[in-house]
Amino acid sequence: MELPEAILEVMLWVPELAEAFTAVSRGRSRLKDLPISIAACLTAHSLNVGYRPIAKKGIEALERSRLSHVSRTLAPNAV
Repeated sequence: MELPEAILEVMLWVPELAEAFTAVSRGRSRLKDLPISIAACLTAHSLNVGYRPIAKKGIEALERSRLSHVSRTLAPNAV
């Protein structure tokens, strides 16, 4: 199993994980398939590879612009 799939699997087991990421504006995100984008961003950052190997044209949740937006505007809640 690859890292993105593992992150998504954990998000299925623990839905609160994806919910823990909120917009820095404190507003509620309305992005479709947000957990996929979060998993992709976490993968890119944890592997230190950037978005190029993660991004996929034609898949909205994995578009490079979407990943950049999610990375800039979402932050984990303080525990």
